[in-house]
Amino acid sequence: MNRIAIVTLILLAVAGCSKESAKTPAAAETTTLSPEQAGSATGASEPLSAFTLAHPTTMASAFGGVCYVDSKSGLRCFDSSDGCIAEPPKGKFASISGTEEYACGLAADGEISCWGPGGPEVLEIRQARQVSVQKPHSCALAADGSMQCWGRDFEGSLEVPEGKFTQVAVGHHHTCALREDKSIACWGWNTSKQTAAPAGEYVFVTSGLQRSCAIDAEGKIVCWGDNTDSPPGSFTQVALGSSRTCALRSDGEAVCWGYRIEGFATMSGGPFIEVSEECARTATGNIECFAPGSANNVDDGSSRYPDASGSCGPPTAPPDEAVVVRRPWIDDAMKLVRANDFEAIESARDQVTKADIPAFVEEYFKLTEWEDKTSLVDLLQDHHEAAMNPMMRDALAVPDCEYDSCWATRAVALSYFDGDFDKFMTYFSDHKLAKQRIEERLAEFK
Repeated sequence: MNRIAIVTLILLAVAGCSKESAKTPAAAETTTLSPEQAGSATGASEPLSAFTLAHPTTMASAFGGVCYVDSKSGLRCFDSSDGCIAEPPKGKFASISGTEEYACGLAADGEISCWGPGGPEVLEIRQARQVSVQKPHSCALAADGSMQCWGRDFEGSLEVPEGKFTQVAVGHHHTCALREDKSIACWGWNTSKQTAAPAGEYVFVTSGLQRSCAIDAEGKIVCWGDNTDSPPGSFTQVALGSSRTCALRSDGEAVCWGYRIEGFATMSGGPFIEVSEECARTATGNIECFAPGSANNVDDGSSRYPDASGSCGPPTAPPDEAVVVRRPWIDDAMKLVRANDFEAIESARDQVTKADIPAFVEEYFKLTEWEDKTSLVDLLQDHHEAAMNPMMRDALAVPDCEYDSCWATRAVALSYFDGDFDKFMTYFSDHKLAKQRIEERLAEFK
């Protein structure tokens, strides 16, 4: 399978995220709340009973960018084209759903908060278990299994059928939902037979542009409507966008297909525990996304929110723990590193940015050959970022070799910790001094 170009957002794990790297299909992926946690839902005058959020999602494509639940259960958004994006509400959230013009966050107590210029007024739903939004309309699943939809009623898209449900998936002018008996009900616009759900028992359902997909009890993806392509294998989640689809295999591999993707492409950086139509998240919190709107496929995670006058304000830096950029060029640079092409590495040093450093440090600890490690240290020798400390400590222990690169690596690491790169040539040429200083530094780190 071919690899797809991605931007990696390295985020700390969101509270409630599973630490498992692979799951078997289940009837519902839920987060259980205690009565005390559930007691502050909108309109509640007394503590509510314990309930569960249905299929909580911690990231969503919204406003032409990405919105996500951060490590402190807050909401953050950024625009991959560095434009302005609607600022999310304050508070604690457990799940999010988004579209081009508005998004909705779901708090752990079941309260829904929506924002954005194109969003309709939200119905008051006590203890919502799930919210699913699209541009024309949105739906929310209540704790008792009932459902309410709001927005534009097109071809019956707001006419919820009778019964109790465990999951809802809103598409473009149509909706599909999973009933308690594991069958699927769909309603609304049916121009491509996207509401003609197949019979059978299913554990997950999703809807997109004139099509829908579900996962059966065996983990197989079944799609109907426009474009029924799907990869083989066992899956736990699938997410449909307007032009792309991503799915999560039972082993944690993320597979995507659709616009500008040749065949079924495997996303690098896994294993993953969650996917959206643009992104995938690992158990440690890393989020990897496409960057279709960015001229150079790079985003530093900064957010630009409108000010009081409606003008686009200056970039707001992400939280310290939130974002590190990984751009496709890093993969090209690592090819030079593994080839030990020092001439090309020297030419590439000027292309390394401060934002690249954490991703390169991750790559360093994936390397098993010291020769490759010395090449990467050589690439990063002009940088002195704190994120490099673990890598440089390891580089101090490079074993003797017949190449000057080993002594160069030691000299780079020593001058890095001295905070004075002018000492590089001193350490490089005086091996006795370098060994003495290495012993002293390693003793300090114990």
